Amino acid sequence: MSDIIRFKPKVRELFSKTFNYYYTTTLADTDYGVNRGKTPQDYYAFNIIAKEESSVWGHRDSYSSLNYIIEGDYTVGNPGGQNVQSSVYYQFSKQTPDPKSLIRKLRAHISNIEESW
Repeated sequence: MSDIIRFKPKVRELFSKTFNYYYTTTLADTDYGVNRGKTPQDYYAFNIIAKEESSVWGHRDSYSSLNYIIEGDYTVGNPGGQNVQSSVYYQFSKQTPDPKSLIRKLRAHISNIEESW
């Protein structure tokens, strides 16, 4: 809580048990081949529930989301047979994130989780 602003006691009490999380976004080009999900947005509840440091909790392919490309049109890849897509990945951590750890966790996620779909 700020010592500059004089919060009312009730407000100070409400926010006395809060803590910081670090929210990291990464824009990455990936090649999924035929292993795409049915929609351009995925959430990984098992990572959210586990609260593992720097784990990927979701990703979004904005182009496909904005153009409503889903299911069969999405899983076959981009026009022209290209399977590379740009996605935004979201990672959470309680500690100040270490860039090397973020990259390692993201690469492991893309290689192990997303390829298994």
